[in-house]
Amino acid sequence: YREGKIKKHEKTLSAKEQQQLKLLLQRKAIVKPVLLTYPRVNEIDEFIQELKQSASPQTSIRFKKDQQTHTIWQVCEKGSIEKLQDLFEEHIDSCYIADGHHRSSTSALLFDQSSKEDQAKYEHFLTAYFPSNQLEILPYNRVVDALDGMSATHFLVKLSKYAKIEPLYKGIEPNKKYQITLLIENEWYSIKWKNSILKKHKKDHNPLLDVQLLNHYILNTILQINDVRTDLRIKYVEGKLGVDGVLEKTLKSPNRLGFVLYPVKMKDFVKISDQGKTLPPKSTWFEPRMRNGVLVQKID
Repeated sequence: YREGKIKKHEKTLSAKEQQQLKLLLQRKAIVKPVLLTYPRVNEIDEFIQELKQSASPQTSIRFKKDQQTHTIWQVCEKGSIEKLQDLFEEHIDSCYIADGHHRSSTSALLFDQSSKEDQAKYEHFLTAYFPSNQLEILPYNRVVDALDGMSATHFLVKLSKYAKIEPLYKGIEPNKKYQITLLIENEWYSIKWKNSILKKHKKDHNPLLDVQLLNHYILNTILQINDVRTDLRIKYVEGKLGVDGVLEKTLKSPNRLGFVLYPVKMKDFVKISDQGKTLPPKSTWFEPRMRNGVLVQKID
């Protein structure tokens, strides 16, 4: 993590780091692995399959609500551990944080703040590695409480400067990049960014994300939200909740707008991370996600 081989794609917030640090010290344990992803390697996949087939799972837990099962095999044999380490050393130069930026930075912070006698406890933090082909990136949708008396008509007129707007008979998820589904005053619309806007931002040849366009043209320019990291008017809806999750949260107030985004592509996620740049906060929701308390690392 210190050397940048575990690559970040989000900025961390100091307040959240302090909250994580307090919880970690209270529990004296890390209760969930940091989720890391790496480019698929056939040799690693094949060896892991061999390990799974050679032994029974240590435990299996069914989560009915999410319709998921966590099945865990334990690898104790020295030769198998060393072979797995050798495969990673040979094929994997770096990996990417999919979930757990604050847990990672908090672990580093705890190491820095500890005495030399205690630092040995914090030299490592708990991680789970998933090959990229076994992870799905879902969108992190938005509900924004910021109309403040602005009518739907007035908002749409302002938005029409930057995007083509078409009414929808129901809420649907966008099926391609540079489209957003909007919910305002219980009406659904498809937003397609104008070519002139896309050309303006593609000049630097960096990946251009829908969430960046949303933040710049809608949240900042139209709704006057200057800092998306701290503004409490922005609510986030996990991608797995879909259109219905956005609808439910938006209808709780007449001042709210709902935005359903197209998910960030893995290649864009990797390219931005490789460039040492960061995505806007809450840009990605990775599935599957490990549940708290299934795998725990004691630190005392």
